[in-house]
Amino acid sequence: MKNQAFFFLILSFLMFQSCLNDGKMAVEKNNTTVYYDIKEDQVYAERLLDFWIRNNFDGKRKQSLKLTREKDNKSFILKVIVTENFQSQQMPFEDIKLFNEIQSQLNEEIFINIPCQIAVCDKYFNILTIPNKINP
Repeated sequence: MKNQAFFFLILSFLMFQSCLNDGKMAVEKNNTTVYYDIKEDQVYAERLLDFWIRNNFDGKRKQSLKLTREKDNKSFILKVIVTENFQSQQMPFEDIKLFNEIQSQLNEEIFINIPCQIAVCDKYFNILTIPNKINP
């Protein structure tokens, strides 16, 4: 009888925990949240969050980033949400250059073994464009 009560208690706790995080894995600091898909990528997400804040890329408004792996596991995609009126065909050269600089820094400091490319996304993390595609 004690074993059944203990099992029920553990099962209840696990169900409660899964309801709390809603299956989404993320790290958060200040106004920035970095989501990731697999537990092994938490260390990359934490380093990315620190990099983002250290380089003053976090703003006054809430900002969400998402770190995902390509299907072949040979590279990461950092999904960055942009404003709703963004037009990928009219992306200014200065913005493309900035994304390239950030992407280069990320690959030199954090994503050394598995390269990362930045994708511009809508508010649902659907990719609109990848300004600086890399070939892993």
